[in-house]
Amino acid sequence: KPFIGLPGNPVSVMITFLKIALPTINKLSGFLSPKEKSFIVTTDFDFKKKGGRKEFLRVTISKNTNGQIKIKNYPNIGSGVFSSMVETDGLIELPEKLTYLKKGTKQKFVRLVPPPPPPPPPFPGFCVLGVVGLGGCLFFFFNKIFFL
Repeated sequence: KPFIGLPGNPVSVMITFLKIALPTINKLSGFLSPKEKSFIVTTDFDFKKKGGRKEFLRVTISKNTNGQIKIKNYPNIGSGVFSSMVETDGLIELPEKLTYLKKGTKQKFVRLVPPPPPPPPPFPGFCVLGVVGLGGCLFFFFNKIFFL
C-alpha cells in the first residue's frame, strides 16, 4: 500500500504536501494534476543560502512605483513559522547549486491559490483526507483551500 511520510515542521509539511503528496494522491486517485501556474518575477531582496539543497522561499507580491511586479521574502524563514504560509502569496524555488540570490534576479514564482476543481472522483464519496464535497476532496490549509 502507498505511504507518504511528511516532515514534522508546519511549513515543511505544507510545502511537501503541495509539491509531492498532492500530485501523488491525485495520480493514485486517477486525477490529472493541474499544471503548476507560475510566472517570472523580479526579486526585491538579497538572500544567502547553503548550497546542496533545494529551498522554497515564501514571498509576497508587490508593485514598485513604476508598476513593475516585485517579490519580497518573508522576514522569518524558519520551517516552524506557521504564519508565513498564510501571510505570503506564494513560493520561489531556489536550486541546490544556488548559494546567493541577488536583488533584481528573475525567479519563477508559484502562487499559493487553489487550482481549478478537477472532475468528480472515480468512486462517489471517496476522499483520502479532508471533506467530501463539490465533486472532489476539499483540503483546508488555513486561509488557502485546495481541491483534490
